[in-house]
Amino acid sequence: MRLVNIALLGVLTVMGCSRANTTGGQERSSFLRANVQGSVRAEYSGTGEFGTDHLPRTFVLSSTGTGGAAGQSLVLRRRQDSAWPAVGRYPLVPVQDAAASPDGFTGVYSRANGRGHESFVARSGTVEITRASAERVEGTFRFEAVLCSGRGEDEGRYGDCAAADAPTVELIGSFAVTPMSNVGTPL
Repeated sequence: MRLVNIALLGVLTVMGCSRANTTGGQERSSFLRANVQGSVRAEYSGTGEFGTDHLPRTFVLSSTGTGGAAGQSLVLRRRQDSAWPAVGRYPLVPVQDAAASPDGFTGVYSRANGRGHESFVARSGTVEITRASAERVEGTFRFEAVLCSGRGEDEGRYGDCAAADAPTVELIGSFAVTPMSNVGTPL
């Protein structure tokens, strides 16, 4: 149940920051793109933002799908007890291992599936940050995720994120994101 709550928190974070960033009336360029392979095949493209949450204090990189990726979202989170992530490579770990890996990121890919909504929670991978400033964070990611929750015919079937027959996906992508304009505390 805790994992489902964490996945839902990721979806709510994305929903809360889906407004466009604007400065002086002009939209600031930001993106997150990914190729999704496995039980779901898709090209993901969306806007992106970063900032912090307070409970517990975490760095959040979130994206809402646009165009053909509407109805999809992607959230990468990292506990931030000391400093926000610098340029470097970080492990992407399962949500249940996040406390044991304070330098690691967690990830959730969510999508509407025609029967409702489903969330894939990362179980392994990497996030590489190639540029990090208060104005922009850029990098790449690659991770494998497992279906953790779904509505419709799969509702409750994969709730523990550990079912041996749970569908999986691999996401490979890149991002260049700007600070959140309406959620959390900008860095």
